[in-house]
Amino acid sequence: MRKKKILPVLIFLAVICAFIVALSTLGKLSFAENSVLSILAPIQRVVMPIFNIKKSGDSSLDELKKENEGLLKKLKDSAFLESENKALRDQFEISYPSSHTLLPAKVIGAPGFLPNISEPSYLVLDKGEKDGVKEGQAVVLRENLVGRIALVRGGVSKAQLITDRSSFFTARSVSYSDGRESSGVARGEGVFLSYGNVLLSEVLKPGDVILTKGDISEEGTGFPPNLIVGKIVSIDKKPSDLFQKAKVESPIDFSDLDQVFIIIN
Repeated sequence: MRKKKILPVLIFLAVICAFIVALSTLGKLSFAENSVLSILAPIQRVVMPIFNIKKSGDSSLDELKKENEGLLKKLKDSAFLESENKALRDQFEISYPSSHTLLPAKVIGAPGFLPNISEPSYLVLDKGEKDGVKEGQAVVLRENLVGRIALVRGGVSKAQLITDRSSFFTARSVSYSDGRESSGVARGEGVFLSYGNVLLSEVLKPGDVILTKGDISEEGTGFPPNLIVGKIVSIDKKPSDLFQKAKVESPIDFSDLDQVFIIIN
C-alpha cells in the first residue's frame, strides 16, 4: 500500500525534472539563473577573499623577503665599508712605513688555499702595473710584513707570503727587555717561519722579535728595515751544529686577510 503512494510522487518529480531540462535547453531559465546568482553573490563576496588568502599572503611574503634582502645587503655593505675604513685608519695612523708610500689593495684571491686543510702561500691583489705596482715591492699590514710582489699584470698582482717555502730574506732578532740582537735569515715553512743562520754564540730566547734587516735593491724594491716579521716561540740549538735556528710565528692571520698595503716607493 505504501509503495502505491510513493509511485505517483516519483512520477511527478520525473516530470518536473524533464520539464526543467527542456526549458534549460530552450534557454528559458535565464531568469532563474540570474535569481540564483543574485542570491549567491553576497556569499561569493564573503567566501572568495578566504580562498584568495594564500595568493595575497604569498605576495606579502615576497615583498617582505625582498625588503629583508635589501636590508641584509645594506648591512653587509655597511660592515664591509666600516672594515675597510678601519683598515685604512689603522694603517695611516702608524708612522712607519709612511702612509705616503702605501697603496691600498684588496685581496681578491688566494690560490691553493682551502680552509682547515691548506694555508695560502700567495695572494692575488686588485692592484697591478697600471697602479704603479712592481715586482719585488713589499706588502704590509700596519708595521707587519705580509710578503713580496712576485708577479704583476695590468690590473692585478700576485703577492708571495713570507710563510711560503720559497720565501727567504735577511732579518734580525731584537730583545726589548735586555737589548740583545742577532743577524740571521728568515725562511717560510708553510704555516710559520724559521729564523736561522744564527751563530751558536748568539743568545736567542722565546719572545724575541724578528724584524727585517732591509734588502732594498737599486730599483727601490724589496723589504725596508724594521718591519715586524714575527716572534720567536721556540729554539733549536745543538752544540754539534754550526748554527742555531728558531721557530717564528707571525702576528698576521694570512688566511683572513682582505686588505693589505703595497709599499710603492
